This record gives sequence, C-alpha cells and structure tokens, in this order.
Amino acid sequence: MSEDESAERHRLAGRQAGVYEVTTQSGVLPKVLAEWGWRVGVLRTEGIDDRRTLLLAIGRALDLPDWYGANLDALADCLTDLDRPTALVLDSWPRPTEIPGWDAVVDVLTDRVRDQERAAFALVMDRSG
Repeated sequence: MSEDESAERHRLAGRQAGVYEVTTQSGVLPKVLAEWGWRVGVLRTEGIDDRRTLLLAIGRALDLPDWYGANLDALADCLTDLDRPTALVLDSWPRPTEIPGWDAVVDVLTDRVRDQERAAFALVMDRSG
C-alpha cells in the first residue's frame, strides 16, 4: 500500500468527506466502510449507457427517497438531505467516465463532498477490479 493510499484509508476511517481511490480485496470495501461508520451505497455501472440510467442507479445505490426524480437537481437535493456519513462506492472504476453525462453527475457528487456543513459524503473509487 502506498503512502497516499494509507493516508486515504486513515481519512476514510475517520469519516472525512472526500474523493478517494483505494484498492482492496474484491468485495471487501463496502463492509470495511460500514464498520468505520459509513452508510454505504455501491454503484455498479455495468449496462449503464446514459445519464438517466446512471442517476437511477445512484438513487438505488444510496436508497434515495421515492420522490427522487433521477435528474441532477433532484440528486443534489437528496444528497443535501443525507443526515449521516455516506459513501458511494464505484466498483468498476474507471468505466463510468465512458457514460454520457458522467461529468455532470460527478460535478453534483463532488459539490456534495465539498459541503462541510452537512454529514460527510465520500465518493470512493474501488480499483480492486
């Protein structure tokens, strides 16, 4: 494990908001994050080929409320309402960059990461393959 990855794991263990890239044994990361006190959603991007489907998948992964409209404004609103540390794990990184609309979705997710007035939010890219 590199020094950078060790520092990222330490920040995650402390439930600090951020965008992280980590490598673990396949399937282990969500369990470890939950043990560290994160509410965890796992985003699987296989078969997603447009922004709306991506937004629906994020809604399922984070168990967003029924009123979630699967658009960027609704995503931002729902992320604002998260009341405990929450991590969205991308289990197929870097594949999502190929999805049309990915950059706009990442902008909303990273805006929420930077919001220090609310419960921590982390975007975690799991490179375990």
